[in-house]
Amino acid sequence: MPPIQLFGPTCVFVSSNDEIFIADCNNHRIRKLNNQKIMTVAGNGELGFSSDGGLAINAKLNYPNGVFVVKEEVYIADYHNHRIRKVSNNGIIETIAGNGEGGFEGDNGPAINAKLNYPTSVFVSENGEVYISDYLNNRVRKVLQNGNIVTIAGNGKLGCSGDGGLAINAELNCPMNVFVFNEEVYITDSANHRIRKVSKSGIIETIAGNGNEGFSGDDGLATQAQLNCPMSTFVNSNGEIYITDSNNFRIRKVLKVE
Repeated sequence: MPPIQLFGPTCVFVSSNDEIFIADCNNHRIRKLNNQKIMTVAGNGELGFSSDGGLAINAKLNYPNGVFVVKEEVYIADYHNHRIRKVSNNGIIETIAGNGEGGFEGDNGPAINAKLNYPTSVFVSENGEVYISDYLNNRVRKVLQNGNIVTIAGNGKLGCSGDGGLAINAELNCPMNVFVFNEEVYITDSANHRIRKVSKSGIIETIAGNGNEGFSGDDGLATQAQLNCPMSTFVNSNGEIYITDSNNFRIRKVLKVE
C-alpha cells in the first residue's frame, strides 16, 4: 500500500466500530481509516464553503479542526467557515451551527443563525446536545436538542478568572477543546495553560495546571503542575484524564482520586 499523505492533521476520533476519523486540516478534508484503507468522507480538497444539502465529498471545507462521530453521523468543526457541520449517514452535509460570519451573537436562538468565531472542536453528548469550543469568543457553547444555542462557560472576556463560581461568568483564554463525561464538561483552556471542569451545577474549577506555562509537577498534584498550551483532553471510563501538553511535547495523565 502506498504511504498515506496527510497535511496538518489536528484531530483524531475512533468510532464505536474502530474506524479512525481524521481532521486533515490543511487538506480541507475529513478522512476515515478502516482496515488500513483511507477514504475521504467530507471535503473536496478546495478551500472555501459550499454544498450544504449535497454530498459531503463534494463540499468545500475551510481548515476543519475537529471531528466527532456518533450514530454514523460525522460532526465537523469547520474552523475558518465559523460553522459546525454534520454529515448524515447517507453522506449529505449540512450546517447545524454558525451562519458563516465570525463574531459572537445568537445565544438563546437558533444555532444556525448564531455567529461563531473559529470553532476548534465539537463534542456530542449521549442526549444529542452538541458542545462547541468557540475559540476566539473565549466561550464554550452548546446546541440544545431544540436547535437553539447557549453559552455554558466563558463570559467572552479573555483572561483567567471565575474558579468556584458559575462557569458562564468565568474568563477563558482560547479554549481549544471540549469533552463531556458524566455530564461534566472538561475544557482545554489552552492559553491559560489549564484544564478546567464545569460541574453538573454549572460551577467551574481548575483540575490541572497552575496557570504558569512550562513543565513541572509530575507525580504531584495536577493543580500545582505546569502545562504549556494544552490542546485537547480525553477522559476514559475510569475517570482518568489524558492531556495533550502541546508545547511540552508530552501526553500527560491525571489519575483518578480514589
